[in-house]
Amino acid sequence: MTLGRPHWNLVLLTFICAGGDKDDVSEDMKSLIDYLAGKDADSNLTSRIDAKVKEAIAKSLWRKEYMTYKEHMDQEYNRGLEEGRVEGREEGREESRDVLNKLTTALIDSGRIEELTRAAKDPEYQKILIRELIDKDYI
Repeated sequence: MTLGRPHWNLVLLTFICAGGDKDDVSEDMKSLIDYLAGKDADSNLTSRIDAKVKEAIAKSLWRKEYMTYKEHMDQEYNRGLEEGRVEGREEGREESRDVLNKLTTALIDSGRIEELTRAAKDPEYQKILIRELIDKDYI
């Protein structure tokens, strides 16, 4: 907006005093004033307004319910994800123990104690021995 130039928007404000004098207004305006004061809708205009208000409230409630449901689903998803990670780590540990136990047994049975000692200290050498003795596709 440039200073010195008027800025016009398309907002029209109407101030209504629901407790004021209704003698100089139309029937629709009288009905609207009564509606705004808390009375039931009693004209075509106020009935249409009331229907739109109820529609907006329903949408607002639906939106709130949806957001609550989405938050719940997000929490369940995150909880399931964490449970899966915990189970995956435990399964991975079990598989590692099994492979290392098989490697240890294979090296001891074949009298390769020095290689067992080296494998315990060198993870790369350990992988080489696992591929050689236990699982050729071991990563």
